[in-house]
Amino acid sequence: MFTREDTKAVKGVAVTLMLLHHLAGFMERFPVGFGKFSSPHWKGFVDDGYLGALAMSCKICVSLFFFLGGYGMYKQYEKGKYSVSRTIVTLYKSYWKVFCIFIPVALIFFRRDSEDISWLCRRFVFESPRECLTSIIENFFGFSNTFNGEWWFFASYLCAIPLGYIFARLLRKSNSFTVDMFWVIVVDILIRNIFPGLARIEAFSGLDNNFYYARFFEIVHYSSTFFAGIVFAKYDKIVKIKLVFENMRFRWLVGFAGCFLVLYTRWFIEGDTIDIVHSAVFTISASVMFDGFKIFKKVFAYLGKHSTNIWLTHSFYCYYFYEATKIVYKTKNVWVDLLILIAMSLVTSIIIEFFYKLLSKALPIMRKIFFKSPVVVQGTDLAVVSETAGLPQEDTVSAEEIAEDTDLLESVPVSNENEEK
Repeated sequence: MFTREDTKAVKGVAVTLMLLHHLAGFMERFPVGFGKFSSPHWKGFVDDGYLGALAMSCKICVSLFFFLGGYGMYKQYEKGKYSVSRTIVTLYKSYWKVFCIFIPVALIFFRRDSEDISWLCRRFVFESPRECLTSIIENFFGFSNTFNGEWWFFASYLCAIPLGYIFARLLRKSNSFTVDMFWVIVVDILIRNIFPGLARIEAFSGLDNNFYYARFFEIVHYSSTFFAGIVFAKYDKIVKIKLVFENMRFRWLVGFAGCFLVLYTRWFIEGDTIDIVHSAVFTISASVMFDGFKIFKKVFAYLGKHSTNIWLTHSFYCYYFYEATKIVYKTKNVWVDLLILIAMSLVTSIIIEFFYKLLSKALPIMRKIFFKSPVVVQGTDLAVVSETAGLPQEDTVSAEEIAEDTDLLESVPVSNENEEK
């Protein structure tokens, strides 16, 4: 089986890889005066560049989140419960929950413009109020990621949602896994190599400045892994492949070897060009490995439950809030510092969820205080008047459906591609 807990556990692994990727993958982003990671037990591992290679291989987390997102999307679509608009709204709500807390805090308390701190800690300084307001609006709607470079994933995933739905609809009559995966490969070639090259042709040179072209064909090359997730869900391939290992005595070892193989080949052999394969193999391998270690499965499933908030908040501690970066990079032991970053991000996520839970309980009380009785027009309840007038009514979507969509979007995504280049 490949249950919801399995999905969350793989997301937990993905978000851990994401944190290691950002923590140790970019030396130019280390705090001023940090130098490099060092440990008497891991000196050769660090000095010979293997830590950096591992950290960069961890960017597989992006493809994992897309793959799992596509997988979950199709399972909802199959049940007739999937709504593109509701999914997009849910994604925005998750994004705004963090945005409305962290961006005001950043603009009020972390507007630093000193050469003594990292250039990353100075991104909340603006030359004029107008520039600041423009950045707030652009970032609020996900059109820009100047406040947090790792939020590029939001716009990319946002575009993948309607594209994935269209892809699923187009292939709904197909009954061949091989044919469907062939089309995934074709789309991958188009998105990676053909569409971006159109802007270099003189007749299409204006595409570089086109809003829709930039979002759909320049930052969504990971969409092909989203489509791969759809195809694997359509034919239940994860479950069928896992059955091969069901009676194997040391299947956890096979799962671990599969995960290691993906990380190794991604950095030393093929890079992200075959992430369609990497994401599927890693997901299946991690799930097989967790079947042999139930306690680890529960731990990573808990991390996966908070993966969206961890993605949205961890880079503030890792890069942008100077005082926090000093705590994260305190020991210079990458594994201890990784645990510190995980702990800070996880506790933050728990606090955020607790805060909004209290807020949701307080809102009905506030409504009763300020609106003591329903508005009545000539003996008619306001709800009836609204319905007659065609005004929007209260959403009647079940809590279970909303929970399923929210769980689907616990994906987060990772590094700022523009800063990497």
